[in-house]
Amino acid sequence: MTWNTEGHEPIRDEEALPQLCYVAAAMMRSKVERISRPHLAAFVQDARTALPTELGYVRGTVAEFIHRVEDRSSLLMMTGLDVEDGLLVEFFEFRHLTFQEYLCARGMVEGWHPDRKETDTLVSVLAPYFEEEKWREVIPLAAVLGGKATEPLIQELTAACLQVSASGRAENPKPSLLINSLGHSLADEAAARPETIGCAIQALVACGLDHQTRSNVQSFVPSLMAGRYGGEVIKEARRAVADEGSDFTKTTYALKEASWQVALQTHNGEFMAILDAAICELAVDDLYRVGEGALLFAHCLERLPLRLPRAIELDRIVPALLRLLYSDVSAQQYIAGWALWALGRCDMWLPPTEPDVFGRIFYLCRHGSNTILRQGLAHTLVQQKLASRDTYNAFHSIDPNEILKALIGRYQELGSYERAAMLIAAYFRRAIGDEDIIRKTLEVEQLKSGIPDQQHTPVQVDVRLGEFLALLGYQAPPDGKKAKRARTYARPDIGLISDPNQEELL
Repeated sequence: MTWNTEGHEPIRDEEALPQLCYVAAAMMRSKVERISRPHLAAFVQDARTALPTELGYVRGTVAEFIHRVEDRSSLLMMTGLDVEDGLLVEFFEFRHLTFQEYLCARGMVEGWHPDRKETDTLVSVLAPYFEEEKWREVIPLAAVLGGKATEPLIQELTAACLQVSASGRAENPKPSLLINSLGHSLADEAAARPETIGCAIQALVACGLDHQTRSNVQSFVPSLMAGRYGGEVIKEARRAVADEGSDFTKTTYALKEASWQVALQTHNGEFMAILDAAICELAVDDLYRVGEGALLFAHCLERLPLRLPRAIELDRIVPALLRLLYSDVSAQQYIAGWALWALGRCDMWLPPTEPDVFGRIFYLCRHGSNTILRQGLAHTLVQQKLASRDTYNAFHSIDPNEILKALIGRYQELGSYERAAMLIAAYFRRAIGDEDIIRKTLEVEQLKSGIPDQQHTPVQVDVRLGEFLALLGYQAPPDGKKAKRARTYARPDIGLISDPNQEELL
């Protein structure tokens, strides 16, 4: 620390650190980043009283300590004047929030914090803040600094994450903070026994790694995969996806993120090399390896602005994805839906009618093993390019009566993706009249636009409803008031090599 920039008598680290750590912890507990001189002085005095072993023989007054730290160090600085209790007083803050977070973490590890008790452990002092946003960086720092106390902390975070995975988001409003703390602790290579690290990795994969992390929070996955535990993460993700008892909606996301980071490292970030590696993986016999390749392929397409830098041969891709789609394993069906959604998003193909791909997707929308699988495949279905039913025999394996029963039965309980999927199937199988399909599609358009009805809250849907309405011959009224105008889509010409038997339909 730069206590002596001008040659003054230095402040000894063993005196300065406990006092600054105590102040940082007190400020963090108070949820403040700036503090008045009177409150700062009170915290320093509290530190001297609460920490007699470390500060019993400290030299100088509280005021002298504050002056010397503010005048000679780069940590704590006076930022201006403000009114407090009717008086104009100086306010201080740490030069950077990272300093405050580090000193707080060090204080929690060393016991240099308010309300210290002899029975305290690192877990007991940090557990109340596991789900506090302001402590998001402090807890991983404490895990790295904790020494022998780190292992119980990792175990406690692991147990909390497993509880989140079992209970779901609804029962825990801030699951991402727990996952973030555990993930960053491992990414920073906090030390613990292999058994403890293994259990922590299992918990992270069960939660989908950073699946629930907000976009404005830095992901721990790149650092985790590049560190000493990266190999164990990819192994656990593969094992979890193959375990039919796991929550495949989370474990497949974990495998996608982990395999993407491995591919980035293996191919030095070369996008086309990663894409080629994913396509090669689709050609193997092992369906679980095919699934991993499909996830990597989908992730590549997700990162593109609706076009590829060069053409690819679909006959190297589609058969493998159909093997997954027609599998009896829910995780493989889910992965197939993900990859086919990405193909549809890029306008890369028209699904074949032999086998009846639309029919298979629709069947899984109706009879898939859980709600998320059914909703995900409905999204896949409505993302696909369509053609006129006069020349394109989609859904031929589906009984029109099944569609009619679904429309009459629990249609109002369905989400927008599932409604749109039902209506597309009804169009191709002529289950109901076109006027009814148009009316119901416009209702879905209202939901998409954020116009609530009596059954649903506003939702955001990205489907090709405009193209579908155009197939039905719908034209919006000129004034645009009685019905919503169908959207049109400008799709890029990406020069893909597709099935020549369907080229006239494209």
